[in-house]
Amino acid sequence: MKFGNSTKQLFKQSSFFALALTIAVVSCKGPEGEVGPKGDTGATGAQGITGDSYDKALENGFLKGTIQGTRKDGTAFEEAFEYKLTNLAAKFESVSSTEHTIHLNRFKSVFGDNNSASMGLQVTNKDQAGATAKLNGAYFYFQKELSGKKLFLISAEPRFTDRNMVLPMSKENNKNYKLVDYGLNFENYSGENNERYVIYKDTDGNSIYFAEKYYFDGSTGWYNPFSYIISSDGVKSTSSEIWNGVRWYEGNKFRSSTGVDLSETINVPADTQEITNFGYNPTTGLLSFDYKIIISELRSLDNSIRNTTMHPLEIKGSFSGTVYNGVVMRKSFE
Repeated sequence: MKFGNSTKQLFKQSSFFALALTIAVVSCKGPEGEVGPKGDTGATGAQGITGDSYDKALENGFLKGTIQGTRKDGTAFEEAFEYKLTNLAAKFESVSSTEHTIHLNRFKSVFGDNNSASMGLQVTNKDQAGATAKLNGAYFYFQKELSGKKLFLISAEPRFTDRNMVLPMSKENNKNYKLVDYGLNFENYSGENNERYVIYKDTDGNSIYFAEKYYFDGSTGWYNPFSYIISSDGVKSTSSEIWNGVRWYEGNKFRSSTGVDLSETINVPADTQEITNFGYNPTTGLLSFDYKIIISELRSLDNSIRNTTMHPLEIKGSFSGTVYNGVVMRKSFE
């Protein structure tokens, strides 16, 4: 389309006027006005969904039961427990085509409470209806505040195989010497001039010191001789009617002043266990069973394991929770 000269002139004038108007509008900014009044507060929004607590997020089924026995002071007790929290992604580990193991743990609270229990299971034919299981280890820790600001504490760990162990002072001889735990536990002490001692306690509160010098008598080996005794009221004496001449030998054995072996080797039987109503669903991952464990009072003498009540202890109850059927790993980088 062609335009005449007059039309072109008009178009140029119109364009110039529009440009000038735009520049004027943009360039001529006036002073800012006062801040306007605050608007009304809007309506309160809907309540959000309450999230899980940290404890709740760690819940997975339960490990519960009762602990029944006798306290060290001779008081019978029966205490119930139920632990729901776990920080362990429990999974079956293959031992063979038919055998699997799994480790389970539960505790009471994340903060301020150490009450907990753990179990190791060995399972045969886990995916079949006739699956069976047995414990290959367990540990229980229970504490409860009693009146008078006293703390009742149980630390118990069964052993499911028997073992022989040496009592430094035999049960019969200890009727006279009265050593705590038959002399299985002792302390080390450095005295004046860096002299070293092995210290034993008796049930009357006396401390019996053996000089850690390791003499050799030529027939029964290296020994430490009785040195002195400090009575329960703090009186020190280098002479004692029953301890004079007694020696403590390597291997944690006592001999009398006449060389008679005062120790005893005993057999600590295996603690007993029973797993019943075992069930595992590989589709849902739900594992459940009932258990019963009886821990010997002799376990309190076994330094590597424990039963702090020093009396027979029965723990029974049930477990239920979801577990993993195994671990699938990616191929490692070459």
